[in-house]
Amino acid sequence: MKKERKKAIKKFVNAETRMWMFTTLTEDTGDDSFEARLHFDSYSDLMYTVSDLMKISMHALYHDGDTNSGEIAEPGYHVISVLRIASQLLPLNESEVLDNCHRLYLKLEELKNSKS
Repeated sequence: MKKERKKAIKKFVNAETRMWMFTTLTEDTGDDSFEARLHFDSYSDLMYTVSDLMKISMHALYHDGDTNSGEIAEPGYHVISVLRIASQLLPLNESEVLDNCHRLYLKLEELKNSKS
């Protein structure tokens, strides 16, 4: 039982397996923090995206979500820009870790129950 348990755990923590699981955050050397990368087509795209973030935030603070303040042209466009950033930051690959943890848990429970 112990041997099978160790084998299941070793398989889970195998470096080959971990490399594809954690792709959204990368370790920032020098301190205990991580960084996430965002991709932009150009400096203009970056500048307009930051501008969209500020504009849609101002719009949300000053007005009801559906009402156009008149100060922000096409607020829906700015929402799309913000959602694009959110989709880049969403750690979908890492969600597979939860599936693998669950499978490991089930395997360990199975081994524990077979011992009893």
